[in-house]
Amino acid sequence: MTPTLTLILFVDVEKPLRMTGRFVESLTRLNAESLPKLQLIVLCQGDQADELTPSFACDTSGLNWTVLNCGHDMVEGYPVWDVIEQTRRVWDFVVGQYVGWAHPEFFFAGDRLIRTIRYLEEFRPHLAIGNLRRPGNDPQQWKFPSCSRDVSDVLARALDRGDFERARDYCEIMPTREWMYWSPLPKPGDSAWLEDIFFARKDWLDAIGFSRDYGPMPFQDVYDLMQVTIEQLRKRALMPRSVRLSQETNLAIHLWHPKGWCSFTPEMRDYFRAHADKYRGTRLIDWQLWDRLIACRGAHMPKDEQPVIHLRRGPAGTVTRFALGIAEYLKRGGRETVQQYYREFAAGQKTSRKALAVASQ
Repeated sequence: MTPTLTLILFVDVEKPLRMTGRFVESLTRLNAESLPKLQLIVLCQGDQADELTPSFACDTSGLNWTVLNCGHDMVEGYPVWDVIEQTRRVWDFVVGQYVGWAHPEFFFAGDRLIRTIRYLEEFRPHLAIGNLRRPGNDPQQWKFPSCSRDVSDVLARALDRGDFERARDYCEIMPTREWMYWSPLPKPGDSAWLEDIFFARKDWLDAIGFSRDYGPMPFQDVYDLMQVTIEQLRKRALMPRSVRLSQETNLAIHLWHPKGWCSFTPEMRDYFRAHADKYRGTRLIDWQLWDRLIACRGAHMPKDEQPVIHLRRGPAGTVTRFALGIAEYLKRGGRETVQQYYREFAAGQKTSRKALAVASQ
């Protein structure tokens, strides 16, 4: 059976391997029905590939998965990781019609993946925005990047005891808070969303140029890049068919974990100084910004004041460069490629519906 969905999981060195174990357990123990239609590609920032399996409290024999060490340069034990570069390296191995990216702290509630897959197969949206939620219902705990550790630990302890039925129940009854900028239904022309879980058609991602090389992207997650991509498409009347999945269709819990910002150290700044030619034209060689990153590392402050936001969204930042790359691609023939893709997709939809109607007679 050809997988419908490919999940690309990035295992970063900041989080204990047990978190990856919990993620895999959410697939094999709470979402076993989805496994025949699921492909998992695990990309390790460090060299943890050989250490992963002992951290699991489950049998992974039914899981279609590949584990790879990414081979990043390491600075004081921390990788100069590049999610987009590693995604491009494995892109040809992605066999699912849909692609999603994940972190080890995500935990899929019971039977949500098979419901999501069935939704994708039936309605075939170009983009389905997931429903990631953080444990806790205290508004005071909902200040970036916090969530309620006590509530999260109830689920984590059940998993670590191997009590998967109780974990399944906890996912349904534990108090959770919506992700920032979440709204139940998309608005016309809606592009102001930021969601850490989404499922996108692979052929659509190819058509819009998302998997192209727009230069180095160290320390950049995928989600901000999708947001600016949607903005560029909206400006050109190329908005995709997008849906926001309900909790009944998709529900993922973002487990609590400490955040150390270990990438912003004097040693890492010195690495970029030594490789300035490779990163010329990027914000990564702005040494005044690096001084701010180092000084504010781990500090709690409003998100718009965090120096990392300027590293990504300021002039020559990763998000800004990606948006400019997408815009240039669309300007130089990409717009016509996307329009043709939409026409062919719509024709295929009509053919499929007609065939379904004939078959049901």
